[in-house]
Amino acid sequence: MDLKKRLTYIGNVIVIVSFGFLSYLLYKLDFSTVLKYFQLSWIPLIMIAAFLFSLLYFVMAAAWKRLLELSSQKPLDQHIIVIYLKTVIMKYAPGNVFHFVGRHSLKESHLLTHKTIAFANGVEILMQLLAVSLIIMTGSLFFSFDLHIGEYLALSKEKIILAFLLLLVLTSIVLWKKKYRAVLLHKEGVYALFFVLCCHLLFLLGSATILFLVYALFFDVAFTWDIFSKTLIASSIAWLLGFVVPGAPGGIGIRESILVLLLPSIMIVSKEVIFAGAVIYRVITVLGEALTYFWAKLLTLKRKG
Repeated sequence: MDLKKRLTYIGNVIVIVSFGFLSYLLYKLDFSTVLKYFQLSWIPLIMIAAFLFSLLYFVMAAAWKRLLELSSQKPLDQHIIVIYLKTVIMKYAPGNVFHFVGRHSLKESHLLTHKTIAFANGVEILMQLLAVSLIIMTGSLFFSFDLHIGEYLALSKEKIILAFLLLLVLTSIVLWKKKYRAVLLHKEGVYALFFVLCCHLLFLLGSATILFLVYALFFDVAFTWDIFSKTLIASSIAWLLGFVVPGAPGGIGIRESILVLLLPSIMIVSKEVIFAGAVIYRVITVLGEALTYFWAKLLTLKRKG
């Protein structure tokens, strides 16, 4: 069995375990105390949150366009944004890679090589890992974030910082490879990397803010900088694990499991509340990612008109 098949097999096992864990919680937990919170007035708020979440992908699309311009060494039109937005929803196809594959349709329309597009995709992944590492390391350093996964595992902030410092170093080493270094390590390339990194940090911050607002608006969780900053860290960890596990479409099941494990000790609320909030957040993100396809279609019609 080659490495790719082994990773896919491991990913499938993790997905099954995650869904098994969530199913167990769904059976074990008492949601009667949570049902009292539910109101029809939530629906407009969920739709607004989905709309705001979809706008975050314009930031990500702008970052990817900049990487593609850098790797192709030529200016590109706004159709790049359209293609990025159109392929976002494809992450829910089995395999969690089809949103990357879909971008290669630009090969014909913009006379780009597969190598150029793959380069932009590769740097995007590395910058995502870099952004997550910076958030988690900074948060652990300044907000004394300790990782408590239920009663099973506890990691001190020193171990967390060390782990993500290692990820940061490994990401930097990959970026130092010749094929990346030749394109990125000059004035224009450094400016582009800084822009892309800021875009990814903004996306993670925006996503975590929407997650926190779900609990603040729907379940009366009070705002403090300590709770918000730790929610940002937990959200980043959940996003990272949902992203890197192969075979998990859109990180579904993985991110919800991580949030249920991490957030109760941060927000000091029940697992029932965290579970319900994680499900609502998933509904918001799916609606938001579906909305990006609508934006893509709208921009296409505007372009043709």
